[in-house]
Amino acid sequence: MGIQFIHVNTYGRSASNGKSHTIKSIRDEAMREPNATPHIENPSPDINELLYGQDLDSTIADAEKYAESMSTTFMQKQKDGTEKEVTRGMRKDGQVMMAGVFSAPSDMSDGHWNEYKQELINELREQFGDRLKTVIEHNDEPESHYRQSVERGAIWADQRHRHCHFYVVPRPGERMDEVHPGHAAARIAKDEGKLKGEQNQAYKAGMREWQDKFYDISRKYALARLGPQRQRLDRPTWKAQKEQLLIMSKMLKDAEAAQKLTDKMIADAESKAAEIIEKADASVSVKIAEANEKAASAESVKQNADAYAKRVRDKYKPVELALEAIRKEPKLKLPQLTNLDKIASIFNIKTARVKEYERITETLKQREDKIKMLEKQLKTRDSSMKRREEVISRKESEADTARNDALRMRKEAEKIKERANIELINNKNQVALVKFESSKSINELRSKVQEFERYCNKIESENQELREELEALQPQQQRSGPELNM
Repeated sequence: MGIQFIHVNTYGRSASNGKSHTIKSIRDEAMREPNATPHIENPSPDINELLYGQDLDSTIADAEKYAESMSTTFMQKQKDGTEKEVTRGMRKDGQVMMAGVFSAPSDMSDGHWNEYKQELINELREQFGDRLKTVIEHNDEPESHYRQSVERGAIWADQRHRHCHFYVVPRPGERMDEVHPGHAAARIAKDEGKLKGEQNQAYKAGMREWQDKFYDISRKYALARLGPQRQRLDRPTWKAQKEQLLIMSKMLKDAEAAQKLTDKMIADAESKAAEIIEKADASVSVKIAEANEKAASAESVKQNADAYAKRVRDKYKPVELALEAIRKEPKLKLPQLTNLDKIASIFNIKTARVKEYERITETLKQREDKIKMLEKQLKTRDSSMKRREEVISRKESEADTARNDALRMRKEAEKIKERANIELINNKNQVALVKFESSKSINELRSKVQEFERYCNKIESENQELREELEALQPQQQRSGPELNM
C-alpha cells in the first residue's frame, strides 16, 4: 500500500518566475529527446503509450494557438494626438498549458493499475472536458528520482515504475486562472478583495479540494491521502492505518462489485421480461390474425351458401307450386286422360327437379356442418390463446420476482457501502483519537521536561550558592592560618 500522488503545474513558452521548464522542455522530456532526460540512463521514445487524446506535438501546437488567441487590440494615442490601433500579444512567459502526472506504488498489481489509471483519466475528462488534450504513460523512469517525498518519511526504492502524464490547454479566450483549480480559488479570493496571504491560503485550499476529489478513487485501491510524517504518526500507528485502508479498500470494492452485479441482474431480468413479452405479443398477434382470418373465411362461406340456397329456392319455386297444384287436383277420369303421356313427362321433369333441390339442400347442410366445425376450432384456439396468456402472466410474475430480488440485492449493496462508510468514519475517528492521545502524551512529556529543567535550574542555583559560600570561607581560613601556627 502507498500514498496517492498526483501533481499539476502550468508552463509558458519561455521560463520565468523561477520556473526552469517551458512547454518545449516538457515536450522534449516526455518524448525522450536527447539531453532532455539526464535522470534516465537509456531513454527510449518507444515507451510512450498514448492512452487518451491526440499526440503531444498536436497539443503543443494547440498551446501556441491558444497564446495567439489571447492577443488584445486597443487604440493607442500617438504623440501627434492621433490614435492608432495596436495589437498586443500574450507575453512569452504567459502560462499556456497545464501539465500533470499521477502514479501508483510499485506493489500495485497490473490489473489494479489498469483500472486505477482509467478511473483517473475519466475523472480528468469530467473536470476539464475538451481541454484535456493528451494522456501518455511512461514506465522507464527510476522511482527514486521521481518521488523523494518528505511526507513519506523515506525515499522509494530505485526501480522502474509506472506513471502517466496529462496535458491540458485552455479554450481560446479563457484565462489560465479559470482552469487551474488552485489559481481559480486564488482569483476568487482576489476578486473578493482579500489580501495576498489569504489568496495563498485559498490556493492551498483549492489544491487540497482537488486532491480530495481524486482520493475518492484512490481509497478504493488502498492508497493513503497523506503520508505518516505529514500526519505526525509513529510507525505502529501508520502500520495500523495501512491495514485499515486495505480492509476498507476491499469493502469498497466488494460493495462496488455487488452494485455492478445487482445492476446487471436487474438489466438481464428486464431484458428477459421484455423479450418474453415481445415474443408473447407477437405470437398472440399472429394467432389472433389467423383466427380472425379463418372466422372471416367461415362467415364468407356461410353467406355464400345462404345466398346459393336462396337462389335455388327462388329458381324452383314455380316447380313447388306446380307440384302442390297437382296434389290438390282431383283424380282424372280415363276418358279425360288424352294427354297422359305429356303429363307423365312433365311429372318426371318435376320429380328430377325436386331431387336436385334435395341434393342442393344436403350440400347446404354439409356446409353448415363445416361452419360449425370451424367455429369449434376457433373455440379451441381461443382456449389455447388463454393458456398462452396464462404462461405470459406467469413469466411476467417471474420477471417481477427477479426484479424484486435485484432490488433487494441493490439494497444489500447499499447497506454494505453504508457500513464501509461507517467503518471509514470510525477509522478516521480512531486516527483522530490516536493523534489526540499522541498529542496528549507529547504535552505530558513536554511538561515533565520543563519540570526537569526547573529542577536542574534549582540544583544549579543551589550549587552556585554553595560555591559562593566556599569562596567566602577561603579568606577567613587564610587569616586564621598564622594564628593557629603561633
